Parts: sequence; C-alpha cells; structure tokens
Amino acid sequence: MENQKKPDLTSLLIIILVIFVVSLVVYLGNFAIKNNLLTLPNINFFQKDINSLNTDSIYLSNPIKNLYSAQITAINPNSITVSVTPVDPPEGKTKVLSFKIGLTDTTEITKPKIYIPYSFKKISNTSTASGTLTINNLSVGEYVDITLANDLRTTSKNALIAKSISKISESNMLTGKITAIGDGFIKVNGIIRSVNFNPAPSIAVIPPTEKSYFISYSSDTEIVTDDQSGVRAITPSDFTPGVYVTVYANKQISGDSLSAALISAYSLSI
Repeated sequence: MENQKKPDLTSLLIIILVIFVVSLVVYLGNFAIKNNLLTLPNINFFQKDINSLNTDSIYLSNPIKNLYSAQITAINPNSITVSVTPVDPPEGKTKVLSFKIGLTDTTEITKPKIYIPYSFKKISNTSTASGTLTINNLSVGEYVDITLANDLRTTSKNALIAKSISKISESNMLTGKITAIGDGFIKVNGIIRSVNFNPAPSIAVIPPTEKSYFISYSSDTEIVTDDQSGVRAITPSDFTPGVYVTVYANKQISGDSLSAALISAYSLSI
C-alpha cells in the first residue's frame, strides 16, 4: 500500500483545463451565432453551372422534380423555355430564372382533368379524360406545371427533360381569399391551379398574378370545410372576408366569373 502511486496532480489539472477551454469555446461559439456575431459559410449543393434558386440556402437530400407555375417564353420543335421566380430569393438577388426543358417521345402533355372531389354528394367524382396534346397545343405566355424526368439539383439547367406538362390555363380549380360576400355569390382574389398541384418537393415559385373572380353558387353547390374534426358541411352564412377557399367549377375556368360546383373553405372560426 505504501508503494501505490499518488494521482499526478499536474495531469489532473491539465485535463480539467482542457475540458474548461473546450466548454468555453462551444459556449462562446453558440452565443456568437445566436447573436449574429459570427456567420457560418453558406453551403450550396447545386452544381456551379446551374442557376441556383437561392444561393444562400442549404439544399438537402429531397429531389426537386417539379416546376410549378412555369411561364413558357419560347417554343422549339423539341423543347420549351420557361421562366420561374423564387418566392423568397436572397436580398438583392431577385431574378427570373430560365430553364430549357427538353421534350421526348414519352413526354405527356395534358390539359387538367375536370375533377370535383365531392365529399357528400351522392355522385361519383367528376373526371373527364384529359386527352393527349402535342407541343403545338402550347403557346408562349401561358403557365404550365412541369414534372421533370431528372433531378434539378444535379442536372444542368439546359439538360432537363420533361416527364409531363400540364396546362394550368384550362383548369376548373382556383384557390384564393374571399374579399366580398353577397346574395348567392362571393368574390375571391385567387389563382387558377391544376388539380394535380402538389407543392413538395418542388421549386417554390411565385404563381401567376392573382385576379378577382366573381363566384356564384346555388343550392346544388356543395359547401364544406376541412378542419381538425374532419370534413363537414357548412352554409354560405359561415363565410367571412379573409377566409381561404378552393373552388371547383363544372367546366374549365375562362374569364373572371364562374359557377361553383364545390367550395371548400379553410381557416374558419366556427
């Protein structure tokens, strides 16, 4: 027992000092980042030759294979050129991004189906065949939703191939906010959307400019809300300005007035 070594006091002090220094560095680093005293380097997984949507963003592993609300700016025999605008571009870097989209023999071009997802009506969901279109049915200036065959993050912007293209302008669905309410009608500031719209994973883009729509309804119109308790029927008296709605018509929307077959309301306070 007398020969047992005593703890090396110097070594112990060094260990304690190292732990203290490491803890102090971690604490000060976190404090600096939280208080904007230190800026970490930005990471961008896009290739250098691609117009990144947001050069200040960190892009994770989810593939980006959808271009929504893309406006056609040019049409060629085997390709189209489209422009999109990010919703939240970095400050001072706002710009319209341009992509050349190739078309192949397998690219499907369609117009949106006339689809009405009734919840309570004893009628099968209305859906008509969209029909197969060609590039000749597209026009410069119109908006389309594009599903890509390849991943935008890892493909050159001039080597993109379209798996499918859907014409937005011939949809029977619009979404927006109620701005006025009258006897048998509502006014909505909204945009037309294709019924297959699914915002993720996709490029977040600014949609076509909102328009004011005059929407009439009747006793034959199904009016519902979808909240935490599920889908339930409501009445027009439940509408208030500011409520968001999705409206389906029995036919393609043209002009700024339509008759609603289905109105689905959100953010109700009832």
